[in-house]
Amino acid sequence: MENNYEHIDALIARRLGGETDADLVRELDAWRNTAPENERYYQQMLQIWEVGPQIREHSTLHFDTETALASVKNRIHPRRRPVVLRMALRAAAALALLLAAYWWFRPGPAAPQEIATTATNTLSDTLTDGSVVTLNRNSALAVSGGFNERERRMRLHGEAYFEVAPNPEKPFVVEVERLEIKVLGTAFNVDNLSSPDKVQINVTHGRVQLSSNGQNLVLTANQAAEYDRQSGQLSMKQVDPGANILAYKTKQFRFEGTRLELVTQQLEQAYGVPVKLGNPALRNCPLSANYNNLPLNRALQLIADSFSLTLEQKPDGSYLLNGSSCEE
Repeated sequence: MENNYEHIDALIARRLGGETDADLVRELDAWRNTAPENERYYQQMLQIWEVGPQIREHSTLHFDTETALASVKNRIHPRRRPVVLRMALRAAAALALLLAAYWWFRPGPAAPQEIATTATNTLSDTLTDGSVVTLNRNSALAVSGGFNERERRMRLHGEAYFEVAPNPEKPFVVEVERLEIKVLGTAFNVDNLSSPDKVQINVTHGRVQLSSNGQNLVLTANQAAEYDRQSGQLSMKQVDPGANILAYKTKQFRFEGTRLELVTQQLEQAYGVPVKLGNPALRNCPLSANYNNLPLNRALQLIADSFSLTLEQKPDGSYLLNGSSCEE
């Protein structure tokens, strides 16, 4: 046979690997139609390919050509064996090249999937492994193309809350700048948005491991940590029960003697709508209240009523609280 078998084996490998490139299919079909023995060779390669499907499921190549050949022999009618076995021997000898060519020419990993939000909306999405991620406004998550194959890796820009589906065999890894957060099954929040100097991590339940520049830190439920962007240092931090960290997701707030300036800041961050105090004397007014998934205008009206303030919505959608100091 005058054909270049190395080239043909590569074409067959790519075709069996699922490639449907028009030029590849045209060239291979033309070769198959050139002579009957070419078609028989192709069918023999296909038979051997089909008896070893487990090979295509691993990234390393291990193949017993004797076992494969014996399996093919059992499929061939005795009257056809003398002719076909010559082709089978040739095919078995070339199988290593075929498999190597398949892994060489197979399509590359899928492109990362990006989930992003706007300046006005949060987003909750379920990943392919069953994990649920809630992105705050102005945030994005790039999920790796090989997600949920050997691991579940992604890169976060902004803030997100993760509810991770347990799977000890496939670690869940979130990258934030030079920080890596690795978990097996837990729920945690990563804030790369609020502070220009810090990345804040809060664990609501489960266990996570933080790694950066040779440092390792383990957090469990109700623990928090900070990553300093400038120094690259990781450190534990005190959990602030009044920070309402997940309010952008839950719209649930708990204020216990919280300064009104901080209250308006948290509401602004959670709803994505500017809230201003018209009188600087109002900044230190302490508010004790719980709000559970209220519309922003309703929460602000309750605050206004608590301090005998006026509430005004501006044409641009922002809100203004105004009045006398609560100390008067």
